[in-house]
Amino acid sequence: MEHNQYEEREEYKARQIAASVSKFSYCKTSYRDVERHLKIIRRDRRERSDSGKIGPVVCLGVRNGREVDLFRIGLSSGVLRRQFTRFLEQRWHGFNPRIPLIESVGRSNYSKLSDESCVGVEINALVGRSDIWTGSFDELPEQWAQKFGVVFSNAFDHSFDPFKTAKSWCSVVRPGGYMIIQFPERQTPGPLDPVGFLAIDDFVKLFPGEIVYCHARGSAWKYTEYIFRMST
Repeated sequence: MEHNQYEEREEYKARQIAASVSKFSYCKTSYRDVERHLKIIRRDRRERSDSGKIGPVVCLGVRNGREVDLFRIGLSSGVLRRQFTRFLEQRWHGFNPRIPLIESVGRSNYSKLSDESCVGVEINALVGRSDIWTGSFDELPEQWAQKFGVVFSNAFDHSFDPFKTAKSWCSVVRPGGYMIIQFPERQTPGPLDPVGFLAIDDFVKLFPGEIVYCHARGSAWKYTEYIFRMST
């Protein structure tokens, strides 16, 4: 792992907020990614005779928040809505819905978590949604401690301090819950993404748990994917 700290904390946050605006028009996660992740988690839970709820789910560093919608649809929507989401997804820069209304219905509230909740975290207040908490993903609310059955992110490379970020993420997943991480393979660190060249050994040290899935460049955006079943 390479980590280059280019600036002070407040400068880092300001840069991340300013740079995020251009990413609000698309999402790097496809609904097919979410379908695959949930299928793997469900299979792992069946093998362990775990019949409890998968959720709630939190997605970290979500920009426009589409990942949150996709997990909510994948977890709790009927077959027809899931099919519409899959077939109406288009690729333009990233992934977008042709009919956004289909994905927006039934959003959660981050201040009222339940087993069915799917919420997000975004540093830029531009997102303006009741299911997305505005703040840094390495300073998560204390009341979220061990609340989530699934934590998802493809933004770990944007960490100011990867060790602090990993500790914060681990603090909100419950024992036996799942950490899903998509990461750009062999990315050189830069001012906007200070963490790069993460290998599987780095992830194992950062996220204590058992790897239940790993696929190099396996996501629709060609990010390497990891799913951990967390032990702490």
